[in-house]
Amino acid sequence: MKKRRDLLLIMLTAMMILVSAALVSADGSVRQVTAAKNRIKVAWSDPSKDNPNWKVNYYKVMWGDSFSSLTKSAKVASSTRNYIIDGLSSNTTYCVRVYYNYYSKVSKKNYESWYSTMIQTLPGKVSGIQYNFLSDQRGFYIRWNKPSGNGTGLKYQYQIRDLSGNRMRNIKTSYTYNQSSKFLLRRVARAYVRAYVQLCGKTYYGPWTVKPVVPQPILREDKTKCFIKDGHLTLSWASVKGAQSYLVYVSKSKNDGYKLVKTVSGSATGTTVNYFNGAAYANNTTYYVKVITKSSIGNSAKTYGIWVRRSVI
Repeated sequence: MKKRRDLLLIMLTAMMILVSAALVSADGSVRQVTAAKNRIKVAWSDPSKDNPNWKVNYYKVMWGDSFSSLTKSAKVASSTRNYIIDGLSSNTTYCVRVYYNYYSKVSKKNYESWYSTMIQTLPGKVSGIQYNFLSDQRGFYIRWNKPSGNGTGLKYQYQIRDLSGNRMRNIKTSYTYNQSSKFLLRRVARAYVRAYVQLCGKTYYGPWTVKPVVPQPILREDKTKCFIKDGHLTLSWASVKGAQSYLVYVSKSKNDGYKLVKTVSGSATGTTVNYFNGAAYANNTTYYVKVITKSSIGNSAKTYGIWVRRSVI
């Protein structure tokens, strides 16, 4: 009786081990091995490698926004241990689970278990590039919006290049609120901004977003002539390399009513304006003056910079 009881105990223990093995993932893992904007390649280990009594029947790859919502799937042959998931959104994290259906040579039954991981696609283009010149026109900041999607770990690279493509500044930043550092500019140029992320032990870069940067002529109190004499308005400015022309606007109101009074060539560093609203300029009267740079970059339409305003009495 004792021998029979011991034999039953051994058989029961063996059955419990087999059931446990069917419910717990085998040694191994699934991992992301490549990254792209709309597709990702995942690979996984063979669960039967360390379990000679197992034979994999097939794999099933499932993915979705969360592990509770794995809405898409694909069946993969037992001889294959990688799969390319396509049709994904850029800069987005996904949950992936690889089920493996296997046959146990010991119990003579089929079981199923899985590997799980998180994956992330590469970022798309940044958007909303804007530049803001400082009030003294001695520098400007670039701002941009992050690419759409819920991806994490994004960093940014921005460059300022002249119209010949030569880099004037190259900066990498991990700012979460996307703003460049102060940058001095006295020529028409282009701003390049892109996002990048580190995945699978590599650094991947998104595409560049390019925006022309048109600085303004500097109207400084200490170096600029801006006065009225004999009914004429005379002004001068620091030139901008690459400007095609300058537009001079005048108003008697600070915030509105500006009228274009003169257009001068891009090589000019000043001008004299004879009339405003058909009349000479009056002494002891406040006029507000704006000068704006006009340029054309590539095949784009005319590009204008930011207003520069001065008052003259």
